[in-house]
Amino acid sequence: MINAPYAEQAFEHLYKFWRFENHNRPAIAITTKNPNYIYKEINTPEKIIDRWLDIDYVINANRDRLNRTLFYGDALPCVNLNLGPDVFAGLYGCELIHDECTSWAVHDTSRPLKDYDLSKVDEEGFWWKKTMEMTKALVEDSNGDYLVGVTDIHAGLDALVSLRGPEQVCLDLYDEPAEVKRLLM
Repeated sequence: MINAPYAEQAFEHLYKFWRFENHNRPAIAITTKNPNYIYKEINTPEKIIDRWLDIDYVINANRDRLNRTLFYGDALPCVNLNLGPDVFAGLYGCELIHDECTSWAVHDTSRPLKDYDLSKVDEEGFWWKKTMEMTKALVEDSNGDYLVGVTDIHAGLDALVSLRGPEQVCLDLYDEPAEVKRLLM
């Protein structure tokens, strides 16, 4: 694993930690700047959306981040695909708008709550396909150098707010509490 000299011990300790079998200490992740890192310029895409979706850029930027970091204790090099905090709404058909640091969903209040089904995503939709494509590319690239985590998923009421907007969800809670409850995961 990249810059993780104690990775084997970290894996062993984390396995015990999550099984409630470690009794000697909590999990402690320590990261620090790599003093041996040599600056490498990364070609940043001109379009903001490409900084989120261009897999070559995402891989290069994350590899650079991992190379300039040292991982000690229970810290392990990891890349979580970041498509923004409202990508969950995108999985259900909402348009997403990205800026340099975050994204947000264009809320859909055009249909009634009873028409929503959050039990399964649209596997033919752009955001599902892009999530799968980019996650697979990260896994292939990692080659044991780093762990690959899932994208940021906000289910439950957060998802409903992403889909419909906070003001509308407040009204939905008052007008249709049973429908809101049905949609919460």
